[in-house]
Amino acid sequence: MLFIRFKYFIICLFVAVLLPFFGVTQNLVNNPSFEDTVSCPTNEHQLWRTDGWYAVNQTPDYFNSCTDNADIDVPVNYFGNTIPADGNGYVGLVSYVSTTPDFREIIGTELKQPLIPGTRYYVSACIIRPDTSIADCVVNKFGFKFSNTFLPSTSVVDNSSHFYTDSTFRDKNNWETIKGSFVADSAYSFLFIGNFYTDADINVSDCSTAGGYHFAYNFIDMICVSADSSKLNYSCNATVGFSDEVSASEFKISPNPFNDFISLRTTKSSHFTFVISDVSGKAIVSQVYEGNAVIETNHLTKGIYFYKMVDDSGKVVTGKLVKTL
Repeated sequence: MLFIRFKYFIICLFVAVLLPFFGVTQNLVNNPSFEDTVSCPTNEHQLWRTDGWYAVNQTPDYFNSCTDNADIDVPVNYFGNTIPADGNGYVGLVSYVSTTPDFREIIGTELKQPLIPGTRYYVSACIIRPDTSIADCVVNKFGFKFSNTFLPSTSVVDNSSHFYTDSTFRDKNNWETIKGSFVADSAYSFLFIGNFYTDADINVSDCSTAGGYHFAYNFIDMICVSADSSKLNYSCNATVGFSDEVSASEFKISPNPFNDFISLRTTKSSHFTFVISDVSGKAIVSQVYEGNAVIETNHLTKGIYFYKMVDDSGKVVTGKLVKTL
């Protein structure tokens, strides 16, 4: 009986003291790259279709390659041509509108588990300016806010956040990383992302002309909140747009984006293995070729894929492909 009581005590101690720390090294953000969908978006302003995320203020946009609406498709959409930093989707947020004071689009989500007070957390996200002249302004103070409750839209733009950046993110060609850290002073359960500062407290620049209608807009992807600082050691290195031909070493692939076929060209005469995988890592095409080849892709659905080519010497070339129809 004494042994059973001692065993029960040890189990309770593990659950109460040690178990919470198993979540310390994980990303506490559910659906961090907006891949999991309730259903594919059919129009603008449908953030609710990405699992676990909510529109806290105004009408954020959800873009995913599973849609049939060209305006919110990935990578080509109403705002130009932007490959996700990760996976098939991203979210677009307005941070400033010249004709509407303090207009902000804010998104929020419930964390996998509450933050532990006194613990330092590392926060990061990928951000990019759309490949378009429509959103002609840039602003600073894009950031993150934590709360014990889900914030109402009436109180979210209040000139406060747990972390923000003074960068203005002008780059349309490469995803950039927002990252920082803070020590939790409460067991926060909710995360909010956007610009929480009023027009009087931000810097606005790059607007094309004085007067008229102008706004600032950014895509975001790959959100992370973790007590593990190594989670920040990645680069938001996807690039905007595609060239008609992707070249790496002696291999060339075209076209990209593609529809009915992919052409493989090589200056080498040796055999090479070519593999196309979907976003889950499942191999869709795997074949050994010698010299140039044409691969029919009618059976592939619209979306983002990854390729890998390995030659006889073991040289590996990898990259992204997008099917648009």
